[in-house]
This record gives sequence, C-alpha cells and structure tokens, in this order.
Amino acid sequence: DAVRGARRAVDLADASGSPTSELGSSVRRLERVAAGLDAQLRLLGDDHDEAALATVLPPIRDRANDVVAVASRIRQGALETMNGMTAPELREVVTDVDTQVRALQATMRDLDDLLLDGPARQTTHTPRS
Repeated sequence: DAVRGARRAVDLADASGSPTSELGSSVRRLERVAAGLDAQLRLLGDDHDEAALATVLPPIRDRANDVVAVASRIRQGALETMNGMTAPELREVVTDVDTQVRALQATMRDLDDLLLDGPARQTTHTPRS
C-alpha cells in the first residue's frame, strides 16, 4: 500500500505539471524491491520451521520498514513539489480576485451615485408652460 501511495503521488504530481525529477524512476526501483520482498514473504509463508523463520524474518522486516519509509519520503516530495507549484499560482489568483472585487465595488458605488443623483437631476429642470 505504501508503494502504491508513492506511485499515485508521483503520478498526480506529474499530471498536475509539477516537476518530479527522478521520483518516477525511484518509485519504479522501489516497486521492484517491494515485489522481491513480497515474493520472499510468500515463499516463507509455506515454511513452518520456527528457527529458520526467526533468523530470516528480522532482516526482511527491516527492509520492509525501509521500503515504507522511502515510499513515505517519495509521497512527501511529490506533495512538496505540488505545493511549490500551486502556491505562486494561488497568490496570483488571490491578487486578481482582489482587483476584480475592488473594480466591482467601484462600479457599484458609481451605479449607486447615478441612481441617487438621477431623480434629483430630473426634478431640477423647469417644466414647460
């Protein structure tokens, strides 16, 4: 699951246009390591020799923990690159929206002024006799 999560994070970063450098190849390498560990564990699943398992399982467990840690770091790196790409864009959108809102507010004030001044202007003219 951890390796699939790393793959998904890199794929999403790629799809969003974020730079991923060598994260894609790192995930592929990690997937190969994880597949090897899975194969070892499947093979050991048939082994009922407690003494043999006691000596073989600890290093496999350590490597599995390392795989999970590396997968987590890859996910974190992909997230950081996506955040780095979206933060400047978001600031730009906020600035644009602020400008648009100020323009709309000014337009509304102008309309209010026209509406308030309009009837007053109409009543100031002198009627024809």
